[in-house]
Amino acid sequence: MTSTLNKLGLHNMHIVMDNATIHKTEEVVTAIRDNGHIALFLPPYSPFLNPIEECWSKIKGEVRKTPLLKNEMIADRIEEAVKKVTPEDCQGWIRHSRRLFTKCMNMERI
Repeated sequence: MTSTLNKLGLHNMHIVMDNATIHKTEEVVTAIRDNGHIALFLPPYSPFLNPIEECWSKIKGEVRKTPLLKNEMIADRIEEAVKKVTPEDCQGWIRHSRRLFTKCMNMERI
């Protein structure tokens, strides 16, 4: 990821990650910092600040709408669900998270 940011000429970016174990490894944090970026972590139990969580929620909801047929593969169902995620969905989830980020930064109740 840092190489992509560097190729795009983006420097001193804030890389916001959830608290997955892999994200908190010294190797990941060092790679981010060594490339001139800042590693930030979401507070625990804050999926509402992470747009990808809302995306997965939509996908899981689509997958669960109807029971799988005997000959149906779960991977096919997931693939179809992913196709239903629109750019407008993504933009909305990002806007929602940004509003909540601002409230958090202002110490407002969310």
